[in-house]
Amino acid sequence: MAETSEGARLYEAMWVIDPSLVKDDMAKARSIIQDLVEKGGGALVNCEKWEERRLAYPIKKKKRGLYVISHFTSDPDRVARIQRNALLSENILRVLIVKDEDGSGTAPAPPPAEEDREEGWGGREEKRREKGGRERGRERRERRREGRERRRAEGQGDTAGGKPEGEERAKREGGLESRGGNEGGGPAGAAGKAGV
Repeated sequence: MAETSEGARLYEAMWVIDPSLVKDDMAKARSIIQDLVEKGGGALVNCEKWEERRLAYPIKKKKRGLYVISHFTSDPDRVARIQRNALLSENILRVLIVKDEDGSGTAPAPPPAEEDREEGWGGREEKRREKGGRERGRERRERRREGRERRRAEGQGDTAGGKPEGEERAKREGGLESRGGNEGGGPAGAAGKAGV
């Protein structure tokens, strides 16, 4: 292990490692992390596998990541070097390094597995599963249809502006006749409008 000075602090780091490199060999993951920390001038205290899970979006073309939590001691000015080495490494997908405030140097418990989560933990995703997209679309179309029927019954027609359909259509058709037969496209329509 690398030696650290008197001003060394305890840091906690969450590493996301490419699971295809490590597979079930946690010793290899530990050696990758230990090399990065020691190369940056720190000393690894502990390293524990947290869990492997699917990433929210691909990182370095990987869809899964192995989460490893570790503690190490280092001078505050050398932490940036450790983080830079981790970001340049092909084995590390992401890293988050924070100062360990409680100083315990122990890893927190991993989050509950997908099937062990309490009811209501998922938020919007859970609602999405309860009501499929087609069902929501069907309800939306029904509400629109009811609104149109209500406006027709009140004598407002099917338009948003409140004019009956016949008046609006007559106005549109009357506007076409005043353009001189050309429907507004090309130079003849522009000349006809200008009165040339």
